[in-house]
Amino acid sequence: MGDSVSYETAEFYPPSEDTDLLIDALRADLARLRATCRARPVGASVIVELGSGSGAVLHALACTQRTCGAPPDECRARLLDDELTQCRPLFFATDVNSAAMAKLREMQCRCQLTDVELVQADLLEFWAAPQSAVASAGAGSASCVSLERHVQLDVLVFNPPYVATDQQEFAHALEQRDIYASWAGGENGAQVILRFVQQIANVMADGGLVYLLMLDVNRPLQIAELMKANGFQGECIETRTTGIERLSVWRFTYSSVESNASHSTREILRSR
Repeated sequence: MGDSVSYETAEFYPPSEDTDLLIDALRADLARLRATCRARPVGASVIVELGSGSGAVLHALACTQRTCGAPPDECRARLLDDELTQCRPLFFATDVNSAAMAKLREMQCRCQLTDVELVQADLLEFWAAPQSAVASAGAGSASCVSLERHVQLDVLVFNPPYVATDQQEFAHALEQRDIYASWAGGENGAQVILRFVQQIANVMADGGLVYLLMLDVNRPLQIAELMKANGFQGECIETRTTGIERLSVWRFTYSSVESNASHSTREILRSR
């Protein structure tokens, strides 16, 4: 996955160093992932990856030795063999880029990922939208997974567009939803991350885990404070320097008790 790639000719974000970092962080946090998946009291656990791109992270989470039809060298990133999938989670993978969705569908078919739902959508809009609206937007999945979005998420993984760009490039990404959308983050590279933070609080199960990759320019400590205000306790669990960039993966754990306390505090402050 560390092969050199041309972003000028690619149609979607290819596996890169940040992909490797995110997979390594998930691998290191495996025991916690398994415990979270097994903790759901009723029904299957739900794992969502936003901005799946090439599907490398999804492949690592969802693909097993039994189902994978890819050559062994393509499976070197597989995290658990059958360990996580024995918990029988349901997987959702999203991207705004239609070329990425085509690649994800190809991988889904090759690896026989019958418990994966592919949805072309922007961030978590699909979780709040009516099912008919999602279908018309191009869900296009052969999966039998039901989009019962009243169910809360147990695990969410997001490698966002984190590169600081001017507003023209950011506007292009929003309008065209092409490969630019995989990196163009606008001011401080954080505009998409900030939208994500606004959406996340109402969708996670108690004890749910969010894995978010950030660049130093995104101001991770400030993002962590915003997440804390929504009931998430954050911790940086993995870092890597690539060239002049320092990437980090943060794990945020949701607590409904913390969330309620934060909401109560905000209400008190408003009333003064």
